[in-house]
Amino acid sequence: MGVKNLLMMQANLVAGIFMLFAACSPVIPQQEVEILKEILFENVDESTDLLKTLTVIMKFNENNVPDDLLEKRRKLFEKRYYNEEVAVVVGNLRKRFDYIALSENLDSYEIDLSERNLAVLPKDIFTGLRNLKKLNLWYNRIDYLESSTFNNLSNLQRLELDSNNLTALSSGTFNGLEILEVLDMSGNKLNCLQPGTFNNLSNLQRLELDSNNLTALSSNIFNGLDKLEDLNLSWNKLNSLQPGTFNNLSNLKYLRIHKNHLTALLSNTFNGLEKLEVLDLSWNNLNSLQPGTFNNLSKLQKLELDNNNLAALLSDTFNGLEKLEVLDLSSNNLESLQPGTFNNLKNLQTLYIYKNSLTALSSDMFNALEKLELLYLSSNKLNSLQPGTFNNLSNLKNLYIRHNNLTSLPKNIFTGLEKLKSLGFCGYKIDKILSKAT
Repeated sequence: MGVKNLLMMQANLVAGIFMLFAACSPVIPQQEVEILKEILFENVDESTDLLKTLTVIMKFNENNVPDDLLEKRRKLFEKRYYNEEVAVVVGNLRKRFDYIALSENLDSYEIDLSERNLAVLPKDIFTGLRNLKKLNLWYNRIDYLESSTFNNLSNLQRLELDSNNLTALSSGTFNGLEILEVLDMSGNKLNCLQPGTFNNLSNLQRLELDSNNLTALSSNIFNGLDKLEDLNLSWNKLNSLQPGTFNNLSNLKYLRIHKNHLTALLSNTFNGLEKLEVLDLSWNNLNSLQPGTFNNLSKLQKLELDNNNLAALLSDTFNGLEKLEVLDLSSNNLESLQPGTFNNLKNLQTLYIYKNSLTALSSDMFNALEKLELLYLSSNKLNSLQPGTFNNLSNLKNLYIRHNNLTSLPKNIFTGLEKLKSLGFCGYKIDKILSKAT
């Protein structure tokens, strides 16, 4: 692709943002080459080499170049024209396009326009960059995107729009990005997402929507994202989740919804997530869990429910989680646990129940947890422990019972804990208690 397309692309990029408009008239290609070499490509010795290199990159209609474009471009690159109070593209632009032009692999390149104080992106600004693989626009002031902004980036694989001021997106914002794999829109001010926003992103594997102002999601918002593996919805203001919201995400492995305002979950909320491995629901306002909430999550390995308002759990709450390895119930309001609560967690290795209000545990509470290695029971209100409470925990390595109301322990309470390496315990007359218990 030729010299002039690079000029036009950069003209759109710079002149569009700075509102530099001028009448169009022909410019001699050789003059462009010489000036470009002086401004952008100092390391290229022969203008013919430069012309050849640029020809590979993009095409250009040589009758469509503003006659004063080169002079305006030259001025923009001079340091005295840099102004952080306006949208500026200068910074690393020179090096970036130099890298593109001199790269050995001209079929794959990236552009970094992060931290440029950009407020707007002119329509069709990225025309001519069909081989662009990664576009970084994070930490700008962008508050609006034209529906056709990314239309020409048919080979884009990664788009980073995080830490801008976007409040809404039109349904056609991401049209043309059929092979996009990563989309990061975290740290914006999104209040809602229109149905169809992600419909054309059939190859998307990771979607970051954390740290926005989302209060609700339509049930079909993620339709079409069949290849999505990682979805981050944390640090929003979600009050509820509609039935079917995740139904079509059959390849999802990581789902993060922590730091929201959820108070309840419907029993079919997570239907369709057969491959889910990590589910983070921590730091919400959940006060109960319906039977069957996690029934279909047969491959789940980590479940985080800490820092909610859970006061009780049904004995079948965790049915179907045979592969679960880590369960975090810390910092809730649990006063008791029903016998059998953990019976189906045959593969559990780490269990956090600290910072609750437990006063007692049944002697068979942990019987099924033969693979458990770490058990945190600290900061509860346990008055006593039943004989045999830890009998079946033959693989336990770390046990913490600090900050409870224990004044005595049954004799041989720690019998069978052959692999125990760390015992966290403090309380009334600790030496006397431990001597009687061992």
